[in-house]
Amino acid sequence: MQQPQKKKRTRLTAQEAENQRNRCHNCLVTYIHESAMEPGASLDGERILSQRFGYSLAIVRAALTKLKEEGVVEALPRQNMRICHTPAPSQTMLGKSIAFVSYVPTHYANYKEQRPSIVSHELEKRLSADGGTLLFVNMSEMKNPNLEKALSGLEFDGLIYSSSGEATTQRDLEFLAKQPYPVITVAMDPLFADTVNFDDEEIGRKMAEHIIDLGHKKVCLLESPRFDWSTIRADSAVHEFKRQHQEPPMRFSFDKDTDHQKVEAFIQEQAHQFTACITVNEELAITVLNAARKAEIRVPEDLSVIGADDRPSNRHYNLTTIRLPDPELGTVAYQAIREKILNPQPKHKPKRITVSCPLIVRQTTAVPINE
Repeated sequence: MQQPQKKKRTRLTAQEAENQRNRCHNCLVTYIHESAMEPGASLDGERILSQRFGYSLAIVRAALTKLKEEGVVEALPRQNMRICHTPAPSQTMLGKSIAFVSYVPTHYANYKEQRPSIVSHELEKRLSADGGTLLFVNMSEMKNPNLEKALSGLEFDGLIYSSSGEATTQRDLEFLAKQPYPVITVAMDPLFADTVNFDDEEIGRKMAEHIIDLGHKKVCLLESPRFDWSTIRADSAVHEFKRQHQEPPMRFSFDKDTDHQKVEAFIQEQAHQFTACITVNEELAITVLNAARKAEIRVPEDLSVIGADDRPSNRHYNLTTIRLPDPELGTVAYQAIREKILNPQPKHKPKRITVSCPLIVRQTTAVPINE
């Protein structure tokens, strides 16, 4: 007779176990409040709590241990846990959901490195640990993207919108501005809602400071003026040169997506005039590095190069750069929308919440101090 196969248990990762423990802890706190339990009252046994909330015994025990460490309950010999004092109401996202709307072209080979993908992953991790649910609305998968239609039928407590300037439509922005639920935008201007973004002025300033500190006097600056962030970074870099009474860099405009050949020609024909090249982002910086290699210009001996972004797939270039910490965008955006959902406030003038970006010094900048 064939023996029935035992059902395999799925082993939780450390992160999943911690998320479940936190959710179970929140359930217990809510249960204590809703049951109006006062100090001296006994909690149900572990098995009953496990059945009631749908968590394993191990998770329930871990949650009870956390309550014990917080002084909420105490263990008595051969008895159930007893309430020591009533805990503060648990402010969690348990049972709540957030819609995350973005344009993520999943057909790109490196789409997981795209900013919206990284932000989405961070949001899901944070929200899951807090007991909530993330609804990911990928507009790039729609034939005729329409935000109002995409959100039709979905129920959520708040929305985070992250999109590039090209993909964002005025119709979508006007629709979002009229909604009653909390909205946070990511990497956008604060037009109608609070936005979480990198500090582009800080990025430009830090690039300039590094080049100035190295003693470079002959500097060029490559920018893509059709992007607002590019102009802000470039203006900030120039301002820092002037603030430190240095000769400002010569500015040259290129399209970061299409002008690769023009950048190569510029490096071959004019790079000898400069000892350092500031580029507003990593794509331009890598184009400069490749062009310098073809022209047999040594980096950094002949030309220092600095950019901004620090994508993992590009780190083999050993580029000195300003790191744009995309995961932090997700963390800060989650904290902002969570606060709006749990502690609603009167409407206020939209504000920019900035995420700081560190300088990462690698092998493409150095020389020429006292050249």
